[in-house]
Amino acid sequence: MKVHRLSILERDALKGWIMTYLMSREGIPFAYIHGSFPENRSFGDVDVAFRFHVIGGELLFSRDEKTGCDFEERTMREYNGCSHYLELYRREALGIR
Repeated sequence: MKVHRLSILERDALKGWIMTYLMSREGIPFAYIHGSFPENRSFGDVDVAFRFHVIGGELLFSRDEKTGCDFEERTMREYNGCSHYLELYRREALGIR
């Protein structure tokens, strides 16, 4: 995988392009980015968040603040409800301790 290094201005421009593109798509109420890209580190790709990755991600845009907050709250509740089982899966199936 090719690794990219961008200045803060270049990152902001790329985030702006991604935001504009996603906002032009109907049915996307909000988007988060996560991974190494928003942390100003070298990156191989830009991860657009979904489900549990919203936790700790950077909000890229939100068309409706209430909808976004409701989604975050629901996602955190669901994550907390199944995090024990996710941890068991990581340990048993994947060998991650």
